[in-house]
Amino acid sequence: MRMGGYQLPYLVTNPMDLPPLLPPDRTFWDPDHPLVIQNHLQIKTYVKRILDEYDFIGVADRMDESLVALSFILDLDVEDVLYVANRRVSGGYDYNKKAEQCFIIPSKTSLTEEIKEYLDTEEYKAKHAGDNLLYQAVNKSLNATIESTIGRERFDSRMEMYRKYKEIIGQRCGGDDCGLCSKSGIPRFPDIAGKECFYGCIKDTLKEYAFKKKKRQDAVL
Repeated sequence: MRMGGYQLPYLVTNPMDLPPLLPPDRTFWDPDHPLVIQNHLQIKTYVKRILDEYDFIGVADRMDESLVALSFILDLDVEDVLYVANRRVSGGYDYNKKAEQCFIIPSKTSLTEEIKEYLDTEEYKAKHAGDNLLYQAVNKSLNATIESTIGRERFDSRMEMYRKYKEIIGQRCGGDDCGLCSKSGIPRFPDIAGKECFYGCIKDTLKEYAFKKKKRQDAVL
């Protein structure tokens, strides 16, 4: 593993910057010394370079926070970063456009105790030291963006609005009627083209919500 994980080399913008697979002096993990993080100073250099090269990096397990922060950075309305939650789950069906047919989504498998134990070993941590450091750095950067660049009060206000809008569109958009496959696995890709689904539904739903909200306010006045 030449860069201490998978995400770290993926985010390197210039492939020529990737070190060759020559242990141990040009890699970050050596099977002969599995518990040792090789060239840890170089890992830090790569992580810093990535943070310097990218204007913004979101965090998958903080997706909503990341999208709201991005809306400030790009000067977008909160509606522009809303999304309809994916209702395709294991055991259900998804659509393969190329094959023009539905396929069943494999059921999720639980981690075995053996795998859980391995994920907590020093060997695994050494192997993925680059990814771990990148994750910590990106989280710290996101926190700094929220607290210092945007401002906590402004961010929390928009986050509250985002969550409210997301709840509203979740009740109406992207439901079973918008699925590319029926519950029994029958393709219906062409049939949903004219329906109120996904982005079009988001726009219409929020427009309707804003209109009703204004009517209530006018009634109070």
